[in-house]
Amino acid sequence: MSILSELISPNSEDSFFQDYFEKEHLYLPKVFGASQSQDLFSVAELERIIGSHNLDSGTVRVSRADELIDRSTFTFDNGFIDPIRALAHVDAGASLILNQAHTWSHPLAVLCRKLEKYFLCRTQVNAYFSPPESQGFPAHWDSHDVFIIQVHGSKLWDIHDVAYYLPDGTRSFDRDRYDPGPVRATLRMECGDVLYIPRGMMHRVRTDENSSSLHLTVGLLTVTIRHIMVRALDLAFDRVAALRRSPRIVAGGGDTDIEATMAQLKEALPGAFAEATLAEAIVDAERDIKATGRPVIDGAFDRIMRLSDTTEESWFRGNPLAMPIVRQDDDGGVAVMVHGEDMELEGMTADDVRQILGPDWQQVRDLPTSVAAEDRISLIRQFVLRGLVELQHT
Repeated sequence: MSILSELISPNSEDSFFQDYFEKEHLYLPKVFGASQSQDLFSVAELERIIGSHNLDSGTVRVSRADELIDRSTFTFDNGFIDPIRALAHVDAGASLILNQAHTWSHPLAVLCRKLEKYFLCRTQVNAYFSPPESQGFPAHWDSHDVFIIQVHGSKLWDIHDVAYYLPDGTRSFDRDRYDPGPVRATLRMECGDVLYIPRGMMHRVRTDENSSSLHLTVGLLTVTIRHIMVRALDLAFDRVAALRRSPRIVAGGGDTDIEATMAQLKEALPGAFAEATLAEAIVDAERDIKATGRPVIDGAFDRIMRLSDTTEESWFRGNPLAMPIVRQDDDGGVAVMVHGEDMELEGMTADDVRQILGPDWQQVRDLPTSVAAEDRISLIRQFVLRGLVELQHT
């Protein structure tokens, strides 16, 4: 089952993309059991992170919808968070936010990596703790799609209309510009519930007098058509001379000659957005996501310490959380990019490497025939060290 299917059950992936993705909110009650929610993230884990690490005010914030809280009231002189004063704000009705919670929590890092592989985009998780009868932010929209996962207590969500259809990271919410309008739906999120909200949809979140709340906001920082087109223009700039020309201006500081400039644009556009250039831009977007993703290496220390035990009978499979890029080089070799670095392999095909890095368990002795018998164990050890392969010993 894919990570998306887990989050939207019992809905199908087809119905999600047809009816909800980038269009409409979707409320999904009881996706996670109570123990699953606690295993994902908990109040105790939030407390451990806040209390055990030197975190700055970019990582931890406190916020109220009706009051701007000065950072100096919950930080030391060196800029690090004072947990005691931060929690005093929570006691007075503020929400506490842990940004980039996936960098401190292994289960959230795994969740992010699974979503990155599925949607081929960057992801992030912020954690929000709110006391009873509180509201951390006014009604607003986000510039990325989000999955909300309630992991403790309950929270009320007012869903409004879309105020800005599909903004991206270059656009930010302005409370003076966007009015939330009427409430379309009010949802009570309980522990284990999931809510999908597309970017640009206004929402307001609050707790009532009966419960505190801890929820996770999982953000999908998706690649848009704009990103692809901007990259294509960058690629084409050195190749298409028409892109480097200046628009024609009337001599003497007059107005731009619109008709002449339009003619220049029409001349430049076919070269700028040629099919081969657009294809290259798409591949670059994929490579950028895969090359910069953080590795998630469950059990890596144990496997590395036992590398010397690897034999022809050892079982292995591709790391399901790795995102390698496998490409066939012009000279006949294969390069595997993982975490931004190339691993060069001679005498193999790209299909051979994809078979080795596949999800099914297989034995070292069954590697493709393009791998010499004396090189099989060494190759698997290299893949283990790069986080590409999980190894089991009989």
